[in-house]
Amino acid sequence: MSLRRDYRSFDYVLLGLVLAISVFGAAMVYSAINSHSEAFRLANPRIARIFTNHVIFLLSGFGVLLAAAFVDFRFICRFWVVFYILNLFLLLLVLFIGSRQGAVVSRWLHLSDFGIPAPEWLSIQPSEFNKLFSMIYLAMLVDKYKDRLNEFKVLAGILAVALLPVALIIMQPSLSAGIVAFSIVATVLYVGGIRHLYIILVFVIGGVFLFILHHDLTNENQILLGHLLPGGITEGGIIHEWQLNRIRPLFGIDVGEALREQNILSVTALTSGGLLGNGFMNNPVTVYVPHNDFIVAVIGAEFGFIGVMAVILTLMAIVYKCFHTAYTTPFFYAKIIASCVGVMFAFQAFLNVAVVMDIMPNTGVTFPFISAGGSSMWINLAGIGLVINIGMTKEKLMFEN
Repeated sequence: MSLRRDYRSFDYVLLGLVLAISVFGAAMVYSAINSHSEAFRLANPRIARIFTNHVIFLLSGFGVLLAAAFVDFRFICRFWVVFYILNLFLLLLVLFIGSRQGAVVSRWLHLSDFGIPAPEWLSIQPSEFNKLFSMIYLAMLVDKYKDRLNEFKVLAGILAVALLPVALIIMQPSLSAGIVAFSIVATVLYVGGIRHLYIILVFVIGGVFLFILHHDLTNENQILLGHLLPGGITEGGIIHEWQLNRIRPLFGIDVGEALREQNILSVTALTSGGLLGNGFMNNPVTVYVPHNDFIVAVIGAEFGFIGVMAVILTLMAIVYKCFHTAYTTPFFYAKIIASCVGVMFAFQAFLNVAVVMDIMPNTGVTFPFISAGGSSMWINLAGIGLVINIGMTKEKLMFEN
């Protein structure tokens, strides 16, 4: 296949959409931070620096976007094995030396973890980098074996490669990041052409798991959870009580208002804005971590239903552009990568909004381009850069020089 790079096809519309939603997101992070009382901000200097850090990651992230857009993606994808090894290395480092948040959660790598003096905010979250890395190496792997994808041995091998990083993420523990990582694996296999029978089998297994989970949460005689909780067969366990308390309301199990206060405040803030909102910097409800997981609640309070829908529609337009690029590219593995970027944005937005509306338990998943989070912002913008990059690679016409 003869190909050419057409820089005139640079997707300025996609870039404009991303720029618009990112600038709006920065404004909302500023508003969310200032919704805390002055006394709280003084007592928590880290909170006061979040907006500055967000702007730093946003500006540097657009540099990452341009690099991902103009370094030929075919060259980038040549290093897919390196990306896989690097991904495993970073995820293993998190488990052994990662910076902890609370007693059990270890999700970040900080320079101080290696004995290097550095500002507290200068850290990375390897589970975020896994998203982009996994898109690249899985797309290349599936492309290599696309004619044999549905052979059991080939599919089993690809799943082993794909699910090992997912397991390492869940062990941090970060169930929500693990779910997003699994959605990328599922997208790669679906676009790659996996047999529908396997898809049905996954849904059956998922249904059985949910049935067992409901049984274990509502009965003392547990089938599975007793082996996964701290004190079970595995020392320390891989599922913790605080995670189960987020899941129990899904099955109609009351955990008390104290454990659901965050979600209750979120819904109160979201609905307080009505149709048009209370105005910028005028959020009458104090929500926990409003700059991150619950930024959409702040948007609802300040800009109302219209504001929230405008943000969602803008993101859906970005997702559409990703899917359109996937549809038009002549490269099979590029089709998979662009599809994964679109699914990543759509799935994360769905989870985030569902949590804000108290439809789903708190997952810790950010809203793309809006929520504060350095690693997340870099990866989102790098994904957009790759999509633009893919869109500029065209099939050369027969009589074209």
